[in-house]
Amino acid sequence: MEPRFHHPSRILIHRRGVIPEVHNTPALGRGYAHELIAVCECLRAGRTESQTMPLDDTLTVARTMATILDQLGVENHDDMELPC
Repeated sequence: MEPRFHHPSRILIHRRGVIPEVHNTPALGRGYAHELIAVCECLRAGRTESQTMPLDDTLTVARTMATILDQLGVENHDDMELPC
């Protein structure tokens, strides 16, 4: 995705052995609107998991990001208990 990843107007999808696909979509809202719409659609349909981004994929991304941050030496204070 191009800059402003949280509300792009264009996405270029690269898949091994396939010509890259360009998807142009007007930006909706100020960010994360597509995710909110998808969550609402899942809830209305009684689904507890997205078919587009299943929980296992979400957890894999979160673990990858945590590994990257660890390797960079970034500390996430939200994960630690702070003294009262």
